[in-house]
Amino acid sequence: MIKQAVIPAAGLGTRFLPVTKIVPKELLPIMAKPALQYIVEELVQSGIEEIILVLSPEKESIFHYFSEGGFIDQILDERGHQEKLFDLRSLLKQVHFKRVYQHNPLGLGHAVLCAKREICTDHFAVVLPDDIVFSTTPCMKQLISAFTTKAQSILGLEKVADEHISSYGVIGTSEKPAASEPFLINQVVEKPKKEEAPSNYAIIGRYILSKEIFDFIPEKMQMLHKEIQLTDAIAKLVSQNKVSGYLFEGKRVDVGQPIGFTKANIICSLEQSDNSHEITSFIREMGL
Repeated sequence: MIKQAVIPAAGLGTRFLPVTKIVPKELLPIMAKPALQYIVEELVQSGIEEIILVLSPEKESIFHYFSEGGFIDQILDERGHQEKLFDLRSLLKQVHFKRVYQHNPLGLGHAVLCAKREICTDHFAVVLPDDIVFSTTPCMKQLISAFTTKAQSILGLEKVADEHISSYGVIGTSEKPAASEPFLINQVVEKPKKEEAPSNYAIIGRYILSKEIFDFIPEKMQMLHKEIQLTDAIAKLVSQNKVSGYLFEGKRVDVGQPIGFTKANIICSLEQSDNSHEITSFIREMGL
């Protein structure tokens, strides 16, 4: 089974400047919890036991957040506010965190490569913190279930509109994709023009990858300023018929940009019974 997950979180968060000068975007709050905690909860609910955070040295606060103890914890305990940390402490008891560093922003492929020495299983998960999926069954749990039937690399997929195709890695397949059923992928293209895209099925931030992927990720690029793409390495596995796609159930929200972040806050506020009535009333008052 899949027990390790890599979360690349070394990005600069430029879409949220200037606040990300001092606060990593992964720790910006959706309601009362940092965005990244929703991702960690999904992974724990999916059976993940170890999370490898890929950080830049400037984002050390992410690792500190997911560590027990510290000055704030002590003060809250002394003042009788232990309940405010109960959910987080319960979460931390179910998963172990490690950290590795990506000193230069050289792309997603390079970020995953930075975690290579920590991977000790044949397959592992990669989860992008910008994508929160609201679903009945945790998104990664859906992929892990698909993995038990295919036993090969699995890409989480979503059907996207033509005008958004050029923002994603896009797959091709000779099979007819069906929800909740893994199918073989025969092509991957990074950010194609819509007229050149092999389909409307885009790769979103959920992957189960074979450790073989590291054989196809270059440690450095010969061309200056060019990023090391994970899609290029996945294409090598695709050429060997070793990658399947999976159309997950749920609503994905991109919290890596302000509009998606706002949407996620609205969704979470409406899902919490003690807030939903007030938020609904406010929306009506605003005439929305």
